[in-house]
Amino acid sequence: MDFPLLESITTSNDPFGDMVDQVEASSQRDDNVLKNLERLEIPEDFPIIISRVSSATKQLCADEEIKTLSEFIGFCQNMAQNVIVGGDFRNLLNCIAHIDEEGLATFLPFRIGKKGIYLPEAIGHLVDTLEIEDNMNFEEELTEENAELITANMNALFHWFTEEKGELNNIMVENGDLSRYLLVLNDPAKEKKAATLITLYFQPEKVRPVEKAYGDPYPVSGKRTKRLIYSFACTPNFEISILWRSLS
Repeated sequence: MDFPLLESITTSNDPFGDMVDQVEASSQRDDNVLKNLERLEIPEDFPIIISRVSSATKQLCADEEIKTLSEFIGFCQNMAQNVIVGGDFRNLLNCIAHIDEEGLATFLPFRIGKKGIYLPEAIGHLVDTLEIEDNMNFEEELTEENAELITANMNALFHWFTEEKGELNNIMVENGDLSRYLLVLNDPAKEKKAATLITLYFQPEKVRPVEKAYGDPYPVSGKRTKRLIYSFACTPNFEISILWRSLS
């Protein structure tokens, strides 16, 4: 017996069936990408804020309350239904989906050929971020504001790498020689800059006054003002001498 009304209802419901199929397919993609993270031993809850995505991407994540890698992946996959995802969103997602280790290492503190995430690489990424996003020049004197920015960023890293922070502190207490620790970065210039960040964080007492006369570049109501400038002199074994200049 034919049921034309039922056939009509069934036909009209096909778009909803398609929607369910799309949701299931999206969920499957999410699962596959998350499984790749598991294979690489990259924590799903790794904070986006300490990844190497652009500041614009981090701001968008903050606006959308995206805090972790898993939330980032879910957001990208959901957007992909109707919106073309580009930039860091697409690139990072593709790197995870295809297990592109070289690409992953540009966004996450991942070590090619290994599994997991590592603090030396994270500090190396911070060097890149400070130079590119914050226009910090390690070859010139760093202002007090820059020193505060470095400390804030290092605190963010150590909030995640708590155990590694203790190991790094032991190195600084024993001899302060960071050359072997940072050798994995395979970039001598970046290794020296990373050593600068570490030394400033762990041993800020390595500051000594430098007597030099300056003019009054910041006159305020006839009063002389002061600010601090940090200079960094790297020796071959990465011991950093931090000079404290009082401009008056």
